[in-house]
Amino acid sequence: MTRASKSFYLLALGVFLNVIGTTLASAQGVVFLASASSPRQIRAEGVTEAVGTVAFSARSSGTMVVDSLITLDYGTLVNPASGTVVNGCGNGALSKSVSGNVVTLKVIAPIACVVGQTISVTGVRVNANALGAGAKVTVNVSALVPAQFSATNAISFLQFTELTLATVQPKAARVELNGGLLLLTKPFLAGFFANERGEFTVRENFNQAFLSKKDEQGLNDTGTVEDFKIRFAFRGVPVGLRIDSVQTSASDPTLGVLTVSGLPFTSTAGFRDVNVDITIDEDDSGTDTTGSPESLVAEFSFSVPNLAVLAADQSGTVQVELIGADAPLGVPRFASSPLIKLPEPVPSSLLPPPVPIAPRQVNVTDAASLATGSAVVAPGILASAFPAFGVSALTGVSQNFAANSLPLPKMLGGVTIRLGGTLTFDSFLGWKFSPIGSVEAPLLFVGPGQVNFQVPPGISLGDSVPLQVQKADGATLLSTVRVVVTSPKIFTSSMTGQGQGAVLNLDYSQNGNPQLIPGAKPAARGSVIRIFATGAGETDPPLLPGEAAPAGGNPLVLTRVQPTVSVGGIPATVLHSVMAPGYPGVWQVDAEVPPTVTPGPAVSLFISAGGSDSNPVTIAVE
Repeated sequence: MTRASKSFYLLALGVFLNVIGTTLASAQGVVFLASASSPRQIRAEGVTEAVGTVAFSARSSGTMVVDSLITLDYGTLVNPASGTVVNGCGNGALSKSVSGNVVTLKVIAPIACVVGQTISVTGVRVNANALGAGAKVTVNVSALVPAQFSATNAISFLQFTELTLATVQPKAARVELNGGLLLLTKPFLAGFFANERGEFTVRENFNQAFLSKKDEQGLNDTGTVEDFKIRFAFRGVPVGLRIDSVQTSASDPTLGVLTVSGLPFTSTAGFRDVNVDITIDEDDSGTDTTGSPESLVAEFSFSVPNLAVLAADQSGTVQVELIGADAPLGVPRFASSPLIKLPEPVPSSLLPPPVPIAPRQVNVTDAASLATGSAVVAPGILASAFPAFGVSALTGVSQNFAANSLPLPKMLGGVTIRLGGTLTFDSFLGWKFSPIGSVEAPLLFVGPGQVNFQVPPGISLGDSVPLQVQKADGATLLSTVRVVVTSPKIFTSSMTGQGQGAVLNLDYSQNGNPQLIPGAKPAARGSVIRIFATGAGETDPPLLPGEAAPAGGNPLVLTRVQPTVSVGGIPATVLHSVMAPGYPGVWQVDAEVPPTVTPGPAVSLFISAGGSDSNPVTIAVE
C-alpha cells in the first residue's frame, strides 16, 4: 500500500500540495527558447483580462514529430475559448486545447522549423480575480515527446520554464449603498411607502473612468469585448411590490445617456427576482482611461399598486454586478456582496425583525473537484478556500507557502483557519465570531488567493458551521460550511473532479487511456483497482488533525462508513476502504472491476458513502 500511495501522490496530488515534479522533456531535433512579452498590469475582474504573448523561438533547425506536446500552465483558470496560436514555421499543424489552468499545444502534422522561426500563443484570458491583487500571473512551460523518439533525439527540446506575464491590480470598482430595500408589512404602507426611493451608488476608485469596449479591447491586446453593464440584481422582492423606474446621473457626459432594461417590474408569487441592467457606453466611443474616478448614481422608485396583494413579513436583497453584456465567461466582472438594509426605521414594535444572512466572504470546496462554493465537507476531508465575490484578497500574502512536514502545521505564512465556534449578529457591529469551541485546521498550502487545508477530524457535524480565515495582518474573513458524515470526492488526473480518475491498476500502473496519458494502461475486467479520494469521514483508529495514517500500514486506518463502488453502472465488490498510508486526508478504496462491465477508454466510476455520492469520473477498462 505504501508503494501505491506514493505513486498516487506524485500522480494526482502534486498540484494540490504545491509539489512540482521534474518535467519530462526530450527532443525532436529542434531546440526552442521560451520567452514572454514584457510583464504588465492587469485588473482582478474575472476572466475578461488577457495576458501577454508566449513565444517559442527556434534555436536550431529540426522537426517536431506528431503527438509532441507543449503545455502552458497559467496558474489559474483559463477561458477555454481564448488563445490564438501562430505557427511561424509555416508548415505542419498544431492543435490547441484548454483544461483548467493548462493550455496544451499538440503536433498533429510534423512541423519543420529553422533557426529564428517562432511559434507563439497570445490572447489567453485568465481568471485574475481568483489570484487576487498583488499576485503575479505566471505561465509554467513544459514539453513532452512520444517515448519512442526519446532514444534517437537526445537533445533537450524545452526545459521547464516559468515566465512572468503580469501583476494583478486591485478591482477597478467599488459599490456603495445609500438607502435600501425596505422590509414591508401591510399595516404601515398607506401614505408611508408611496414612491419610496432607494439610492445605490456605483463608484470606480481605480483612478480611471469606466472603460468602453474600445478601451478594454486595447488593454487586453486581443479578442472581442462586449459592452459593459451595471446590474442591480434584486432577489426575493416582496410580492406585490413594483419597481417602477430608475433615474441615473453621472459625473461624466459619456455616462449621461444610458440604456435601462428590466423595468417596470412587479413581484408576484414565483416571480420575485429581477435583474435591472444599465448598459454603459453602448456607442463604443470610448472614455478617458487616465481621468479622475467616475461615479454613477441610480435612484429607484418603488410603489405598491394594490395593497391587498402585498405579502407581509417578506424581505429582499440587492446585489450589484459589473458585467459584460453578452459574454457569459465574463459574468460577473465585479460583484458586491449582497447589499442589505433590513428593515428601514419604522416606529412600530409590530414590524418583524430582519433575519440576518450569514456572511459568505470565503468560498469553500473539496480539493478533488475545486467546484468553487459547494461548502459541503466531511471530517478529515481535504478542502480549498477561495475569496468570494466582493473580496479582493483572501490571505494578504504575496507568495506561496507549502507544508513540508507532518503532522500538518496550523499556520503558514501567518495565515490560520478556524472551524466551529459561534457566529452572532449585532445590529450595530454586524457579524461577530467567537472562537470558543473552534479548532484550527491543518494547512497544506497558502497563496495570495487560495488556502488548501484539512477539515479537522472529530469536528462536530452541522449545516452552518462557522469558518474564519485570519490573514497574516490579523484581519479576518468569515463564512459557514455544511459538515456531513461523509462527502466522497474522487481525485482526477486533471485535478478538476472530471474525466480520468486517479486510479492505479493491480500492477500499480496508472489507469487511463494510453493514447491520452503516456504510460497509462486500462484495467482488466475482474482485476482489482485502487481509487484515491477524500471525504471518507471519521476513522478507526481515529486520526488527529493533520496526522497521516502510519506510513507502513501498521495498523491500517479503516473508514467507519463503508463505501459502495459502481463501475459502468454495475456494483463492484469493495475489498478495502482505508486511509492512504503516509498521507493526511487521502482515502483509498480497493474494488474489483466487474467481469461483465462493457470495456472502453472512459467507463464511468463513482463512490457512494453515508448517503452521499461522489463526483462521477472515468477509468479505462479492457
